[in-house]
Amino acid sequence: MPPLRASPTFARYSAAYPADRRRDRTSCRRYLVDALGEVSPDELLAAVRAYAAESASFTRAKVSFLDNWLRDGKW
Repeated sequence: MPPLRASPTFARYSAAYPADRRRDRTSCRRYLVDALGEVSPDELLAAVRAYAAESASFTRAKVSFLDNWLRDGKW
């Protein structure tokens, strides 16, 4: 897989996650590469979208930021 630096792949996952829960792009890219080694791109994107929808009404204290969500394998 090519590096995710400024790639449409990273942008696709990042855009699916709520904007107020995105941070640390460098770590997110690294964790995304790791996650894509375990699940298919379509499965991961579906999981990102599902979590975004499920947690839409959660307060910031109750949600996972994208870097943590990827690192902890919450898909």
